[in-house]
Amino acid sequence: MASRDAIAQELARFLSEVPSGAREKLYQRIESDRLNGEVRPEYALILSALNALPEGTARLQVAPGTTPKELFFEPVKPFLSKWPDGEKKQRGRIPETALAPIWEWLCRDVASNEIGRHEEQAKRALRNGDVDRAYNEMETARQKVGSVVQALLKQISSDQDEWRRTSNHIGGVTMLDHVSEIREIFLARPVLDKMAKRLPAQLNGNDADQIANAVEIVSAATGSGVALDLSLVFLTARFSDPARALRLGVETLGGDSAETLAQGPYAILGDLVLFELEHIVHDVSRNINRVAIDETVRGNIEAFAVMSRRFAADIDLSKPNPWSRRLTAARARISDLLGPQLDLLSRCLRRALAPASELPLKALPDASECEDALGRLDLLVMLSGHAEELALKDRITQVRGRTESYVEAANAAITNAIRQSAGEAQAYANAYLDFAVKVNERLHGEEFARILRRLGQAARPKSNGETDADTRPRKSA
Repeated sequence: MASRDAIAQELARFLSEVPSGAREKLYQRIESDRLNGEVRPEYALILSALNALPEGTARLQVAPGTTPKELFFEPVKPFLSKWPDGEKKQRGRIPETALAPIWEWLCRDVASNEIGRHEEQAKRALRNGDVDRAYNEMETARQKVGSVVQALLKQISSDQDEWRRTSNHIGGVTMLDHVSEIREIFLARPVLDKMAKRLPAQLNGNDADQIANAVEIVSAATGSGVALDLSLVFLTARFSDPARALRLGVETLGGDSAETLAQGPYAILGDLVLFELEHIVHDVSRNINRVAIDETVRGNIEAFAVMSRRFAADIDLSKPNPWSRRLTAARARISDLLGPQLDLLSRCLRRALAPASELPLKALPDASECEDALGRLDLLVMLSGHAEELALKDRITQVRGRTESYVEAANAAITNAIRQSAGEAQAYANAYLDFAVKVNERLHGEEFARILRRLGQAARPKSNGETDADTRPRKSA
């Protein structure tokens, strides 16, 4: 504990010497990451150090080198999502890709006079290194644009055709909804800043006192005129992932029934989780490759499994309700995507190991085939740890059974090849043994792999004068 306190103090001292703009950029980046479900151990420490700085120093403006557009949208950063909209806009989530077309529309069609002069002044200030002045210019532009946008939205809100036409003119059917929400966020900025200062760097979904305090803070923000759902989205960033924020709804409503939560004012908490899960599935479907699964896709699969497990653990999904149906559909979809990848495992292993049974051996194992098979084995191991969350339990059991049966036969064939080979063929057999050891290590663990290694070495024909002791594995120096 003393060591951690010393680190925190040193970090706070370092951050106090960092330019205020750089601190702001760091803060907003962490808030945005956390809202998107990305959690790192160092985030809590950094946020604690930032919030411990004296009032007016922890979060000031943004770093030099940014643009007037980024200054203009700075309050929106905690609400940004890396995911695009689905068929319907997700409340409290603004896709990162929406900002550019909205900015272009504002500058071109709606508020060119309100933005133009302040943008030029902000550019000049940034060139001179005066970040404070640049921020103030764009803050003034925000206020003026807010009034113009309010008048426009009021004018066309009752005309669905005009609303749809304007949205599509900006860049999509939900664009005006994003514009409306961005205006709300601008207005809520002072209250949201106060919320941030009253909250710990990270909320524990199992800490009753923290949850009660968070509920009180949300209630105070709502009493100040900020929409409840926006406050909840902002607060979600303080949890390790969106699923843990469901404890707020459970505490407030006095029960964990998804049927009740999904129909009440805290429904957005479950919708946020399902929004993330559904977009993860969509991203996996776009990026999954029949030949290989890269680290990004693996990371998304693990994120889906962990988030869906916590979602199901924190609330009661036993009765049919909209949330349980959406979760079941998302799990079925990701299962459909991953199932064929698992089915390819046996085929890949057979292709890599089959030549070992054809004596005399004539070549080394194919390196690319071995790499592919090992990669799919790693995938099997990873998915086995999340079988229930990914709706793959039965399929994994079947694939693992087929794989173990084939590998057992391959182990015997390789041992026989070692026993009957000599010279160059012996080197080929040893290479197959090396590959088989890696396969068995993934399937059965290190101890089983060591046993296979010893069996293979014992089967190797002995040269004149060599004893059994000479074939046993030796400890490295």
